[in-house]
Amino acid sequence: MLFGAAHYAAGAAGAGLSAVDSFFDLGDVDGLRRDVEDAVELGFAGKVAIHPNQVPVMRGAFRPDPRELADARAVLSAADAAGGAITTVGDRTIGPPLVAAARALAVRAGETPLPPRSRSPAVPDALPPGYRSVGENRVRELVGLGLADFVVGRVVEHRPARTVTLAEHVQILALTGNEAPIHSDVEFCKRTGRDQVLVCGLLTLNIVLGMTVRSTSGLTTANLAPDEVRFEHPVHVGDTLRAQSETLTARRSRSRPEHRVVTCRIEGHNQDDRRVLGTRPRSTGPSR
Repeated sequence: MLFGAAHYAAGAAGAGLSAVDSFFDLGDVDGLRRDVEDAVELGFAGKVAIHPNQVPVMRGAFRPDPRELADARAVLSAADAAGGAITTVGDRTIGPPLVAAARALAVRAGETPLPPRSRSPAVPDALPPGYRSVGENRVRELVGLGLADFVVGRVVEHRPARTVTLAEHVQILALTGNEAPIHSDVEFCKRTGRDQVLVCGLLTLNIVLGMTVRSTSGLTTANLAPDEVRFEHPVHVGDTLRAQSETLTARRSRSRPEHRVVTCRIEGHNQDDRRVLGTRPRSTGPSR
């Protein structure tokens, strides 16, 4: 119980928040006092009273002892004099943790203003990569790359990966009318040396290519040639596939200079890092 409470208080402090809890047994004054004393020791900033009778007990427990308060004043004074550097008070070395504890105790006594709450870093004025401004404090995700964004030889690892599901495997067989038993008959597969059905190559190709669309072909106006499609390793339901693409060529279209023509080498790998697919699609789209 104490571990959970300590974890809660530490997490709140790390986020710059005040940890509070409450005590629900109105008849147990001694239990309330012990509970509040434990809360103080664990770093809670306060307790929530559910009845006015609880308030005096809570205030008394959270009010610092005069000797503790005097020591906190000495620590804060030494830290201010040292300009935030490590210093000493008597025979003790004083660093940021003790200074923070002293400041918290002084705050409980009402002697110092609350320290500034730590906040998440402000959103910078510069837009993050992959977005463009479409209004005040509003951005839109970009899809696809322009000609200048394709660097020959650069390899892009596309994420997230995709796990092949039974539902999409069955669906692609139904949509294409594929009745080959290697994709649907487990007993046939066992007789031919496999312990499970193979995923249709068309599904593998679509999953791998689909993972690359946002970068390589999101602005495509025409797919020109999916050259050299090679299925290099079996894919089964439950396999997790990931894709990568390498830019091989990138140029302006000779017939439509406002468009670009890009050729990529795209590979799909499974969870064991075995390459299952390779292809070299060529597409055209706006240069941007």
